[in-house]
This record gives sequence, C-alpha cells and structure tokens, in this order.
Amino acid sequence: MKELSEHIKSFLSISEDKLSIITEKFVQKNINKKEHLLRSSDHVREVYFILYGCVRTYVYDVNGAEHNITFSMENWWFGDLQNFVNSSPASLNIQALEDTTLLT
Repeated sequence: MKELSEHIKSFLSISEDKLSIITEKFVQKNINKKEHLLRSSDHVREVYFILYGCVRTYVYDVNGAEHNITFSMENWWFGDLQNFVNSSPASLNIQALEDTTLLT
C-alpha cells in the first residue's frame, strides 16, 4: 500500500489518519499475463491501481478486429470508469500484458 499512499500524497495534502482510512479499503489482486480483468458487456464493479505490471485496454470494431485504446502501467489508475460510474455494462476489454499486481 506504500505506492498507493505515496501516489495519493503527491496530489493531496492529507493526514496519515485520513490516508489510512482510504488505503485500508483497497484489496491487492494478482493477475497473470493474458488474463482478462474485464470483457465488454461484463458488469463493471471495480476500478484499479497498478502496483506492478502492465495492462491494455482495447475494443473490437464491427469487423472483429482489436484496437488498443490505452496501455496502463505502474502507479496508474485504470478501468472502464464511465460504465463504473453509470452502472452500465462494460464497453471495454482489459487484459494483462504481463503478470500484474494491482489494488482494487
């Protein structure tokens, strides 16, 4: 959780007590290379913070070809945020490009 704490403190002036309240809500998750965190049409339940590793976010076009939208690396937030906020089905696919450790 040290990485998350440092990341938050780089944007906010926050007490250690308040920071602890935030960081204790997160759970560490490990995913393997090529594993999907999200597929389009899944229910979006989480957003993520990467501790180690790299993921790609991509979509399919009408012909079924994949198109990368973003690559997210260490100390990045990522996810299908719009659909998370709106409680809508995912429009994105998210896949680990290497073994990845993240917080959710």
